[in-house]
Amino acid sequence: MTVTFSFYILLTVSVTAIVGLPNFYQNNARKIESFVHEFEIPDSKPKTDDQFNQPPVTLKEFSWKDCSKPGSIVNIKSLSISPDPLSFPGPFDVATQFILKQSLNASLNTALKVEKRIFGTYIDIPCVDNIGSCDYPDLCAMLAPIKSKCPDPLKKIGIDCQCPVNEGVYSLPKTEFDIAASIIPTGDYRIQASITMNKEPVVCLQLAITVV
Repeated sequence: MTVTFSFYILLTVSVTAIVGLPNFYQNNARKIESFVHEFEIPDSKPKTDDQFNQPPVTLKEFSWKDCSKPGSIVNIKSLSISPDPLSFPGPFDVATQFILKQSLNASLNTALKVEKRIFGTYIDIPCVDNIGSCDYPDLCAMLAPIKSKCPDPLKKIGIDCQCPVNEGVYSLPKTEFDIAASIIPTGDYRIQASITMNKEPVVCLQLAITVV
């Protein structure tokens, strides 16, 4: 099965975001890579097509933390990604279990914070053209165009990549996905994704990744 990519798994914010933001980031792969490189070196020249033909990259380190507030709507029980290390482009396996305490049936505001370590210090990557540390006011609207591409394993557990998502316990068994591109420049990253619904906390997830 082929799915697209969301800063390595904005899997992150619940399985809804697993498939929601991935398509956006995959479709903007070149813009992302140029933006991150130019952020590090402001006077760098734009990349040519040949320079975008990068060799595969490896996700050397991956860790996650549930940063949700007490009483948040989503409770992430488990999240695993294998093999270790991961190489992209290529396949990877995901397994997760989470609980929805109430249905997600309104606009979901998503706040994404992305930092990259530069010269030993984590620097916030600003939001430019909806890439970087951005606020997405309506995750449901972002999901709408991809309903026909929703992976079958998600449909089988009752998630059709659309809002609403009904309350309940969701378990995604170990499932293989394919990442079609290596779009993140090498380096150390910290990512935090927070979702709210009508200003009430839904879920918060922190990722730490190293790409080599």
